Amino acid sequence: MDAQLAASFLKLIIFLPVVILLAYISLKLGGQKMLNGGSRIIKIIERVPITSKSYLCVAVINGKPYIVSSSEEKVEILMELPMETMEKYKREGSFKDNFLENLNLFINRKERP
Repeated sequence: MDAQLAASFLKLIIFLPVVILLAYISLKLGGQKMLNGGSRIIKIIERVPITSKSYLCVAVINGKPYIVSSSEEKVEILMELPMETMEKYKREGSFKDNFLENLNLFINRKERP
């Protein structure tokens, strides 16, 4: 019985670092892709809480910006944002600071023919 316990302990000492090393390598190589989102079609730019269970989001879907409402019951695209808004966001680097300004700009703009 003591020989089996020693053999099991030796196997544990040898293979546990190997498993930890493989897990580390997997997270190091694949983790960056998970954090960056890879080449996802849908990217959430900004999420603003409306209530505790509903949000207003700015999402880019296949290169086009949209305002999306999200709640427990449903997710709904409310409107498409003009590309100027996203270009302004890319220049300034912060959508959060100018969210209401951009939303008012979009709502008050004249309809395009």
